[in-house]
Amino acid sequence: MKWYRKLHWQIILGMILGLLFAIAVVMLDDDGSVAGPDGKLYTAVTNSNSETIAYRALDNWELIERAAQFSWVKLSNNWVVPFGNIFMNLLKLIAVPLVLTSLVAGVASLSDFKKLS
Repeated sequence: MKWYRKLHWQIILGMILGLLFAIAVVMLDDDGSVAGPDGKLYTAVTNSNSETIAYRALDNWELIERAAQFSWVKLSNNWVVPFGNIFMNLLKLIAVPLVLTSLVAGVASLSDFKKLS
């Protein structure tokens, strides 16, 4: 059997690919510039609380209210977070009854209750 057909190698490869994807997304994240409705690049103008209040063109100080902001981090979060939530809920759905059943089975299998103390 080839090495890449074994399950543990597939899991390790998937973890490495996921790590590389995460690093690439963070490194390729935008620098705060966004594409405006006219196609020019704009940078965010923030207030003292670091909230974006408007955008200004990179070549002049023209302000616009709305700009189409694209970020790889936001895109991956919008796609990955729902699957992560479903996965975590499924784990809880499996783990809680399994633990409770194990506890009940352990207590039920005790023949002498004096061993508990």
